[in-house]
Amino acid sequence: MDSRTFTAQQMYQDRRQYRVPFYQRPYVWNKNDQWERLWDDIRDKAESRLQGDKAVPHFMGAVVLEPQKKVGLLGVERHHIIDGQQRLTTMQYVLNAMAHALRKWEQPKFQPIIEACLYNANPETMEEHEVERFKLWPTFRDRDHYVQAMTAASIDELRERFPSSFTRTGSLRKIGIKHPPALEAIVFFHDAMIDWVNENSDAGIANLAMALTSAVMTDLSIVCISLREDDDAQVIFETLNGHGAELHATDLIRNFIFMRANANADDLYTNLWSQLGTGDTAIGVFGRRISIWDASPSHALASQLTPEAFGAALAEATGDASRWPRDEEFRKHWLEGSIYPRRLDAAKLRAVFHRLETAMRSEKSEERVPLALNTLDIDHILPQAWSTYWPLSEGEAVTSGEIRQAKLLQFVPDNLDERSKAILEREAAVPRLGNLTLVHYGVNRALQNHAFEEKRRALFDHSHLQLNRELMQKESWDEAAISERGEQLFQFARAIWHAPV
Repeated sequence: MDSRTFTAQQMYQDRRQYRVPFYQRPYVWNKNDQWERLWDDIRDKAESRLQGDKAVPHFMGAVVLEPQKKVGLLGVERHHIIDGQQRLTTMQYVLNAMAHALRKWEQPKFQPIIEACLYNANPETMEEHEVERFKLWPTFRDRDHYVQAMTAASIDELRERFPSSFTRTGSLRKIGIKHPPALEAIVFFHDAMIDWVNENSDAGIANLAMALTSAVMTDLSIVCISLREDDDAQVIFETLNGHGAELHATDLIRNFIFMRANANADDLYTNLWSQLGTGDTAIGVFGRRISIWDASPSHALASQLTPEAFGAALAEATGDASRWPRDEEFRKHWLEGSIYPRRLDAAKLRAVFHRLETAMRSEKSEERVPLALNTLDIDHILPQAWSTYWPLSEGEAVTSGEIRQAKLLQFVPDNLDERSKAILEREAAVPRLGNLTLVHYGVNRALQNHAFEEKRRALFDHSHLQLNRELMQKESWDEAAISERGEQLFQFARAIWHAPV
């Protein structure tokens, strides 16, 4: 092995590409666990630069690279990332955010330095320009969002490319959506940089830009371990895996299989591995449906047992966490449970609605199986902030103060009057499944808290989902209508997720 320490600039400035092998897991670092700590380190180094203190490098950790033999004259130098893809990918997001911030501050002299660490030069000598232009190329599950985010010329263009991730005021939505990591990371670091400069504006924008650019480019160090042909990549991978985001046994097994496959890895992936989550085979359909539920322990069962044996294993389970609920228990939670956003996040609820929408379509439907519904918003038909446009049955408007008071009084039920009971019943109905549906984000944002008549008119104009057909036929929407729709949806749910026999 060859081990050397590099700054971020040294790591990325050469005409090379770091590739995440397709068998590795996707990008998983996030704001709470890694990004905030990294930003704290960058900010500290920038402030030290600003104060004229001696620069002391901050150690980010190690990466393990496997150089790939270059055949012919064309193309860039390639290195497979055996370990450390999270660090190297995150640094690309930091540099991208830095480029956006420099443009906002009108500091063009630093821009070429950053861009030289984001993109490879001389596209005319590349074999695949659309791939080789990037300094880092992620695994296939991250590529689409990565390319969209990394090629946006501004934060405004990011908003245009990922409209469902932003509020009407232009900030990232905090509830009800799982953002593409590339987008969320770039926006986080960009906003942190902008806030830091605003807080220290007395120092002058040029000085601040210089300090921050220097901190990112030269004050963060990475130990780069390059393997030789006789080094065992799998042993080194497992040895160094004691830090960062934890890998599960399934990750290690997958990596072991593909590292040992060598020249046959592409065939193994194309003919077998890629069928889980893709394709029209039974295992492909199962993979797509189960992936959203974080239920990886079921993969081994599903691949080793026959359908009959798998069903029997589920039917025989008796533990509180493993038994299959009976229909009445399922129905009670379906109708009365506080589903969104408390029990199911947006991705899981969209998966439930996709199955329901498919079941509700007949053989005569133009499109028997709906396209992916991932871009649609979860909508509370009776909105969470309902008091303005949705008076109680007696027609009197409800104030936010009355809602707060009713929530307090529920703990002393003897003091509850009829109006407070009605308020609590309405509050309990809002997050139930019968009150939830999918709509285009433009419709949702335009009519979030408006009256039912306006929402129904918008559904007539824009929605083609079977989920919304019954809603269009309603004259009004209240707790009784929510219960009725929940019951209708349950009949489909019971057929889809029936008990094993």
